[in-house]
Formats: sequence, structure tokens, C-alpha cells
Amino acid sequence: NIPGSIGFVVGFNRHVAWSATKLGAYTEDAFRLNMIGSNQYSYQGTTRTLNSITEEIKVRGSASVYITVKESALGPVVTPIMEDVRSGEEYAWRSGSQYHPNEHTIQAALGMMKSSSVYAFDQAVAKWTQPSIHIIFGNDQGNIGYTYAAGVPTRSPTAVLAGYMAQDTTNDWVELTPHSVLPHAINSPRGILFAANNLSIGSWYPISLGAYNGGGDTFRSWRLRQLLLSDPSKRFTPDEVRDIHYDSVHPVKKETVALALNI
Repeated sequence: NIPGSIGFVVGFNRHVAWSATKLGAYTEDAFRLNMIGSNQYSYQGTTRTLNSITEEIKVRGSASVYITVKESALGPVVTPIMEDVRSGEEYAWRSGSQYHPNEHTIQAALGMMKSSSVYAFDQAVAKWTQPSIHIIFGNDQGNIGYTYAAGVPTRSPTAVLAGYMAQDTTNDWVELTPHSVLPHAINSPRGILFAANNLSIGSWYPISLGAYNGGGDTFRSWRLRQLLLSDPSKRFTPDEVRDIHYDSVHPVKKETVALALNI
């Protein structure tokens, strides 16, 4: 599981088992605040004040360290870690978990752990925001599922290079993309679902999910595709599933060697 988390990213209960791989969705953005003086900013037509919070960091065997954190309506101020900041500028960090503070990945994890069906499991994942992951799951009735677990923002259509560069607050997020329209599947017609850090969906998908998510394979998912789909009618025994874990063929290197031999 993730350090500090009370939930299990890979686990099982009496009815459902699940696993996960890294996704890499763009779920955060930096915003340049429209500052008015040194401690106030304009947002959504009103003047607001940055909130300052002093945090104590206790150090074993030494004196505590105190830091001051500033908060804005868009999220914490992260100006000290930004590059090429001009005098008087302040930047806030927007994330899915901050956008809906009453919904948290912990709620999703707890719901996943007590799910009794793939449908209940998929609904529990709806509250998952960060980190972004592929989740594959199945239950004791033979149902299987895949879901894209991430708090993906629907960004303003006027935002330029959103996810790559800081935005003006006039290009604020529209909403978090509903879980129901993010990539997901239950009981694929082929009877097989897999994920290995691969790109989750084809380029036809209309919502921007980030550089890792336009469609396509990693070398690991490519090899899984070869092993699992070479014979669509094949039904795998537990031993054959285990053997896939120990497979050592690298499909990219294999195809490169074949190309070199042809040349």
C-alpha cells in the first residue's frame, strides 16, 4: 500500500480482489494568482486574503522547525518552489483532492476494501483522486473490471498548455471529470482485462487525460497482450497465470532483433 495510507492499493477481501499499476494522469495545475498588494488577490470577481498557517515540524534530538504556509481559494501557495518567478508574483497549486475537500481517496479505499461485488467496487473508486492508477479487479462470481482511478479536471477551453505550464485564474477548472465517463470496463467480451502502465484508451477519446493516456502499449502491456490474446478461446489455469509473472521475453527487443536480421 501507499506509505501513510490506511487503504490497500493491492488487496482482497472475501469477495473481491484488486491490483493496480501507475497511471500518470495530469491531475494538478499551477495557477498564477492575480495579486493586489502583497497579501490579497482577486478571484471570481472578489478580493480575497491569503491565509497564513504556521506549521511545527518536530525533529528528534533537536529543536522544532517552524514554517509558514499560505493558502488560497485554489490551494496552497507554492511560489518558493516555482522557477523564473517575477517580483510580486504568487502561485497556487490546484489538485483533485483539494478541489473536493469532502471527498478523499481514503473514502474510496475504505469502500473498495468492503465491496462485495465488482459494481460496488467500481462505485467506491469514484472518490479516488490521487495518486492516479489503473485498477484491475474481479470477484468470486467470475466478474472482472478495469477502472481509471484519478481526479481528472475538466480544464477551461481557453487554457493553453494546461498541465504543462502555470495558468491564469481566469482559466480555472470547470469541474472534476465524472468517474462515469472516465475509461472503465466490466466483463470485457474477450474475458480478459490487463494493465501494465500502458496508455489507457485510444486517441479517439475526447477528454484530455495527459501525456501517458492517449492510447497504446508499454513493452509490458504489449507482452501481456501477446500472451493473453494470442488464443482468444484459451482459458488459463492458476499455474499458467503464475507462469506469466516469470515470463522474460522483451517484445521490443525481440522485434528489434527480427528487424535487424531482416536487414
